Amino acid sequence: MAQQKDMSNSSLSHQTSETDHITIKRYSGPGIIQRWQTEMRLLQALQNQFPLPTLLEQSHEAEIHIRTLAGVPAADLITAENSPLIMAALGHALQKLQSTPLQEMHNFLHGTGDILVHGDYCLPNFIFISQPLTLEAIIEWEWAHLGDAVEDPSWMEWHIRMHMGKFVRDLPIFYEAYGITPGWGERKDAMIMQVHRHLEFARMAGEKRAIQKWQNRLQITSRYQAS
Repeated sequence: MAQQKDMSNSSLSHQTSETDHITIKRYSGPGIIQRWQTEMRLLQALQNQFPLPTLLEQSHEAEIHIRTLAGVPAADLITAENSPLIMAALGHALQKLQSTPLQEMHNFLHGTGDILVHGDYCLPNFIFISQPLTLEAIIEWEWAHLGDAVEDPSWMEWHIRMHMGKFVRDLPIFYEAYGITPGWGERKDAMIMQVHRHLEFARMAGEKRAIQKWQNRLQITSRYQAS
């Protein structure tokens, strides 16, 4: 199974820096204002429902300040021993996320679906404390939108297949905790659709290397088969 090490579009969509236990995220690329407002408003709206970074006051447009997290991204923490626990935690979190009442979120989220979609639901965006293994925060909400239920679980699976293939064997644990395993054809179509989104973002940003990267990933994704 083909894998690649580079894990995200973060260099195109934002940059982060840290000072005095504060992490500053500055947005870049196409759609800066929309992505900034989406993440800022969701961190406020969901603060009492999910483990999230603490949003601090800031004075500049298109950036957020959050309290620096103590934990480690699941992508850096996962091992053969703790993978079942991490997969189950992400499955349960997704089930809860998709059950979240939308209420006033209709006022600021784009999209036409009836489900809150994180938009980048994958291991690097879940921060865990290692001892004991505890989910500290779900991060990177800038791509959130109203969409279809299959989008987030399919992207989680795509990320595992693309970057961390040895953990594909534990995906059934993720889907069991989530509560449903969408059909393979539906999942693959959702993967391809989301890779197209990243490719289009790279094209809009005019970044040739990123365009080539996502074109390559599109070819790899199109060859995926049910495991």
